[in-house]
Amino acid sequence: MRQCATGGVLTALGQYLLRSGRVDFVLHARPGQAEPSFGERHVSVTEADVQAGAGSRYGPTAPLIDFREILDRGRPFAITGNPCDVSWIRNYAHIDSRVRELMRYALAMVCGGYMPPAEMNDFLRRLGIDPASVTAVTYRGNGCPGPTRIETAGGKVHDYHYLDFWGEDESTWSLPNRCKFCPDAIGEAADIAASDTWSGGSPNRIDSETDPGTNALVIRTEAGMELVEAAEAEGALVCGDEVNPDFMNDAQPHQVKLKYELTARLDGLAAERRTMPRVAGLRIDALGAANSPESNRQITEGTRRRVREGRASENRPA
Repeated sequence: MRQCATGGVLTALGQYLLRSGRVDFVLHARPGQAEPSFGERHVSVTEADVQAGAGSRYGPTAPLIDFREILDRGRPFAITGNPCDVSWIRNYAHIDSRVRELMRYALAMVCGGYMPPAEMNDFLRRLGIDPASVTAVTYRGNGCPGPTRIETAGGKVHDYHYLDFWGEDESTWSLPNRCKFCPDAIGEAADIAASDTWSGGSPNRIDSETDPGTNALVIRTEAGMELVEAAEAEGALVCGDEVNPDFMNDAQPHQVKLKYELTARLDGLAAERRTMPRVAGLRIDALGAANSPESNRQITEGTRRRVREGRASENRPA
């Protein structure tokens, strides 16, 4: 599974679901064919299909672009997607009963957001690469996290470290505005969410060259637990020690920060009369109340300032 982004858990589970006959296909993403830095919707019916989609995609990806047509197939399936994809499907199930009938498993990765196309092109130009010359982008894989590989016309290969892409101090970590207000980047609507396990939330340059790659799993449903136990029993997964919330907080500090700050950030949007999501069942009010009033005030005012400065909106597609 060295092709995969970390430990290959989601790829392995997708392959096991097909091999065991639990589903007829897996809906997920693979590298974009038209736009190399994007991902694209893919339906896998074989283990090789699933493997072809291995690895993280940090560009725009729309795995649900034809979801009603997916349901029209009338066949049992699983999805591997972002937490927002899974949340959308769970909500859609309230108006289309076929979701509950046909979607047997929902798997998600703990998500750090994606790089908008304009910022990705800026990154390429800083490296001296013409975005129009790019033929393939591999964000992670072939190691943990493995190189960020840019392939260009003429067969040239440019390898960079994961930290070159995101920045040593997240200085080049550009996210769409919507991701900064995401109430569920940890996949609470999924049966299983898979997470990186780097202490402090980021790899270091030395250990990442020899890191074998492991995932931490947050198993949220009985269906998810039964799947993991069956996959382990049949050799599709190798499970190690159990982890606890303190371990996850260390491995995903960005998610802790987002969850605790979200209510105050949304208050900032509301104060500036901006559109904001309705959030239920994700504990954000209770977590926000655990902050000091002064901390929440500063977060809210920071959001209001970014709105006024035009830094809290997104470009519309042409």
